[in-house]
Amino acid sequence: MFKNNLLCGKRISLNPFRVSDVEKVIGWQFDEYYARHLDAQPLKPKREEDIRKWMEDDS
Repeated sequence: MFKNNLLCGKRISLNPFRVSDVEKVIGWQFDEYYARHLDAQPLKPKREEDIRKWMEDDS
């Protein structure tokens, strides 16, 4: 039930990452605002292959 639709409202839907989202996730690594709120640890950019593996392993 939650695998494909985590949260759903009248105007927004939150879903898990898909492999097709890799390019967007890569771009977020270099967004200072996103990175600052992601974690207290310093940002360590990941390779595209690592992000794809993370997404595939999580699904």
